[in-house]
Amino acid sequence: LHGLELSPALIERAKENLQNYDVHLHSADAFSFEPEKPYDILIASGILAVFENPYPVLDKWLSWLTPKGKLIIFSAFNSNDLDVKIKFRNRQNDQSWETGFAWYSKARIAEFFLAKGYSTEFERFVLPIDLEKDANPIRQYTVRLENGERMLVNGANLIFEQYFMIARPSTLKKT
Repeated sequence: LHGLELSPALIERAKENLQNYDVHLHSADAFSFEPEKPYDILIASGILAVFENPYPVLDKWLSWLTPKGKLIIFSAFNSNDLDVKIKFRNRQNDQSWETGFAWYSKARIAEFFLAKGYSTEFERFVLPIDLEKDANPIRQYTVRLENGERMLVNGANLIFEQYFMIARPSTLKKT
């Protein structure tokens, strides 16, 4: 197993938590990192939304896969045919404007992968627990809909859907 993370502090925390496992952790970004050999499975969790343009990083990730490799992305995707980009500024930290809320439509992402020779499937993720609102406005929390379903809300008071997306070469059958 290999892990990629920008934050050295998070790398150190992961090393502590995974010290009994054969895990190789790399402190690098998606564009400067090059794996020693291709991966059979690549999982990108919670990262796609920070890219203003997702296609260069998606191309990069696909280049890291074996010919039969699968890419699994956990992210907010829009079930409507709308791509959404929102910038935010956290008053608590007096930060400058940041990106971080970029949600791409499932249809647009599926079209991208289809053009690259990959099929996609999306499985909606519904959090099975309630998350309380936190003092940190960046933290997500849940609200209950009338039908009892939980939906995530972010610090911008936007409700959004999260999905597991699996991209696999179109010629492969599901396993």
